[in-house]
Amino acid sequence: MTIILNNTGNPITREERIKINENWDRIIAGLTSIQFQINVLAGGEEVDEILRRIAEATQNAIDAVRDAETATQKANKATAESLEATTNSKQATFDAIKARQDAEKATADAIAKIEEVNNLIIVTEGLNAESQTKIEEMDGRIAKVDDKLAITDIKLTKVDDALSEMDSTIQTANQTIENANNVISEGKKVIDESVKTTSNAQLLIDESKSVGEFVLSKQYKKNNTVLNNGSTWIALQDTQNNPLPVLPIKENTYWRLVAQRGIDGTGSVVTVNGQSPDIDGNVELVIDNVEVLDDLSSTSTTSAISANKAKELNDRLTVVENMPDASTTKKGLMTTSQVEKLNNIESGANYVEVLNDLNSTSTTSAVSANKAKELHDQVSNLNDKTTLTNANLTTLEANVKAHSDDSINHIRSAVDTGTANAKVITLTPAPLAYQDLMGITFKNAVQNTGAVTINVNALGAKTIVKSNGTALSSGFLKANSIYTVRYNATTGNFILQGEGGSGNAQPSDVRTGKTFTNDDGEKTGTLVAYGVGEMIKARDLVNRDYIQTDQHRPLADGAFVNSEVVTINGVEYAFSYSGKRESSYMTCVETLTGTILWTRNVAYQWQGRIVVYDSKLYIGYYDNNGVIGTGCGLEVMNALTGASLKITKMPTEGGKQLYDVSDICFNSELKEVLAIGNSSGYHFYLYRFNLDGVVIGNSTNLYSQVQNESENPVFIQAKNSFVYVASTKCVYCFNNVWSFYGKTTVFDSRTILGLALNTKDGVTYIERTGYINVLGTFLTVLASKVSVVSSLPSGLVIKGDLLGYATPTDLFTYRITADGLGVAFLTRQPIINGIGDYGDSISKCMGMSENALVAPIYGGKEFPPIFSKTLKVIR
Repeated sequence: MTIILNNTGNPITREERIKINENWDRIIAGLTSIQFQINVLAGGEEVDEILRRIAEATQNAIDAVRDAETATQKANKATAESLEATTNSKQATFDAIKARQDAEKATADAIAKIEEVNNLIIVTEGLNAESQTKIEEMDGRIAKVDDKLAITDIKLTKVDDALSEMDSTIQTANQTIENANNVISEGKKVIDESVKTTSNAQLLIDESKSVGEFVLSKQYKKNNTVLNNGSTWIALQDTQNNPLPVLPIKENTYWRLVAQRGIDGTGSVVTVNGQSPDIDGNVELVIDNVEVLDDLSSTSTTSAISANKAKELNDRLTVVENMPDASTTKKGLMTTSQVEKLNNIESGANYVEVLNDLNSTSTTSAVSANKAKELHDQVSNLNDKTTLTNANLTTLEANVKAHSDDSINHIRSAVDTGTANAKVITLTPAPLAYQDLMGITFKNAVQNTGAVTINVNALGAKTIVKSNGTALSSGFLKANSIYTVRYNATTGNFILQGEGGSGNAQPSDVRTGKTFTNDDGEKTGTLVAYGVGEMIKARDLVNRDYIQTDQHRPLADGAFVNSEVVTINGVEYAFSYSGKRESSYMTCVETLTGTILWTRNVAYQWQGRIVVYDSKLYIGYYDNNGVIGTGCGLEVMNALTGASLKITKMPTEGGKQLYDVSDICFNSELKEVLAIGNSSGYHFYLYRFNLDGVVIGNSTNLYSQVQNESENPVFIQAKNSFVYVASTKCVYCFNNVWSFYGKTTVFDSRTILGLALNTKDGVTYIERTGYINVLGTFLTVLASKVSVVSSLPSGLVIKGDLLGYATPTDLFTYRITADGLGVAFLTRQPIINGIGDYGDSISKCMGMSENALVAPIYGGKEFPPIFSKTLKVIR
């Protein structure tokens, strides 16, 4: 049997490996056929040996195939490395050849220059002989001139000396004149001061005069003197309607006391017994201390008797009061002592004068019985009015106890000591029984979980119900809250007082966060509703991140490819414009309400991105018909009204006409606006403006510095002293005085569709194929080919850590990672009439904030839609 195998080559390619596998299949098939034939033809012991050898040969063949596959893999790897080395070698050879060619060209150029120098040397040597004669002749003439110059120097020295002496004389004269002027000036000052002093003295004399009695409404001059109640006052300044001080105050802001009126006109008195006179000069004396005498015989009208003498007098009066009435038997009702005193009186001894006067101060007389009785009646009357009998006190105590025990008109209170649904109350004093209308206030210990009972002083548990008779629901009685109940003897339960309203309203019927009560007690509303001025989240209304806030407004035709979202004075606004060669339309809309703040239409073309700073809006323009001056420039507008504030035309070298302001940007660190101006024939210029729109710097044509990439830049960004511009092929870096720093790799045209400042002090650009690239300062590549969801993305915008862009069908937002080198997807908002890839109509900036997006549109029949995460309710 013959097995036909494929021929294989070296090195082993994929096709060769396929051939080897086919060969192996053929070997296996052949061996199987041979084994079958042997089994048929041979029947002896040698068959097993043949089979063993065949199996061994088969295993060897398998091992050989595996070795071949391993060799194939190694050969393929070596081939790949060889190919890579060959490619590198070819590139190195190409570079070496180019370097050699450059070196040969440089050598040829150097040889040519050397030959030119040699020719010049030959010519120069021919001229040297002729020149030597002329040089010698010139040296003689120079010697003569030197002699004349020496003589002139001597004469000039004499002139200098004379001039120096003259200068000294002039300086001395000037000093003398200056001294004289100083003396004259000092004399004038003395004269002026004398005149001023004389004038002031005369003014003081004129004003320092008495103008009569003081009148409040009269106009007084400084130093005028006036009279008031005999006192003299002087004005401290011009014054009118300002009162005099009230003595003893002697001065205020306007008046000072000159002479104070004396007592009775006899002279000025300072004090009398330490008391100053009043405004009329009178002194009111008050007796502060009264002399106390221990003598009942004193006749002083300004002193008082002591308490001791007053008691002695009272004791005497008591004795008199105890004397028997004159109508009774003289001695029958008297004590022994009294009888003895009466006998002494009758015998003429110790005679006492009886006075019918309670005002007497006599220490040897006695008051009459009549006056004593009068005094006794007054004391008794006073006792009757101030004394409460025991009966009155008993009645009062009974009334107080009855009021305290009254649980109907007097609500008693206690702290609950029971459980959640079984309240226990203990009152002191304890009520004897439940009474109709009995009221109790208690502090609840535990929130209830169902129907509730109350047991007062172990009188028996009674159910607590609402005023409509229904049981309390779970959670109705809050822990540590205070409640009042009253007993209804008819129904045999306690009625909860003031438990709130009733009704069938449910939480879904009441606004979110608002509380109300229904039959189940206090509830909190869950209804989503909004009042005027309140904010609504889009997610609360629709199941998406954004909702369009501006209404559909038809337009004949529009390309609103550039927009911006900015907050001014706490209000967020969206700006966008449609720009054509002879007609542009701009609109400003409040994002939260869709309310149009202003619109403006002009007969020239607005260009570039919109820049808003503070309350000013900046925009590039091109005027083809001379409406504001043919050419290109920057317009400054009031961002809140749309009114034009300033229009500045861009200057160019040689008066070259600009036809396009391809983009503008804002340098927030330097507070400047920058712009790109393009002209025909690959010319472009960079401009710097201050915040008033005045040009403060511009470059010459920079196209040659970017090494002629056959495309003018269409994007610009700036930060600090770095200025970044980009075409759709390449990004370039300048400083703010236009020195060229470098550029990125050059791509195919229409590759770069957006440029924005990033968080790494550089710029990020986006490619049409859906990649973003992060560059640092000097265009250092920090991250490349970071994939995002898109096709034909433009309008790249970065604000903080938020990144956004637009495609023909959607608006995308991403969150930039903490390291600034990656992004995480946030939102995707579908749109209609997106800008796509429409020639020069690349969006420079999509309006974006954390809250809102403005969709760039091209060729639509409406204003650009504004999408907001939050809405504001208006009426």
